[in-house]
Amino acid sequence: MDMRLTSLINEDLIELDLKATKKEDVILEMVGLLEKARKVTDKEIYFKTVIERENLGSTGIGKGIAIPHGKSDVITEVAVAFGRSNAGIDFDSLDDRPVNLAFLLAAPKNVGGVYLKALAQLSRLLRQQEFRESLISAKTKTEVLEILSKADQAEQ
Repeated sequence: MDMRLTSLINEDLIELDLKATKKEDVILEMVGLLEKARKVTDKEIYFKTVIERENLGSTGIGKGIAIPHGKSDVITEVAVAFGRSNAGIDFDSLDDRPVNLAFLLAAPKNVGGVYLKALAQLSRLLRQQEFRESLISAKTKTEVLEILSKADQAEQ
């Protein structure tokens, strides 16, 4: 099945300068992006869902990356929010490094395939130093979408 990250994200779901510096606050800020883009019907419920998943084990996977995620009935469709922090976020990462790039992956409960493919694709892409560096140096939301589009094409 063809799975494109660019079909799951738009400019409303991108924040190039996250204000929060702590894990919970960052997740709340990113859930706010989902709300703004009308991808979530109850912000509080979804926030709790993501925090519960986070409590099972940090999604701060190292190298300055976090991929918090969760499935819930309050999510209207599979969506990806992207947040960047230049200051860095304490995310209890596996390598203890602060997080600069965070992707929040949201999906309704009954969705499996697209959600898992998106998670796998993000994990794969974020292992590439060049991909991470391009996201860190992106100046605009449009540029972030272009980087993701290029990555989508390379994955096909």
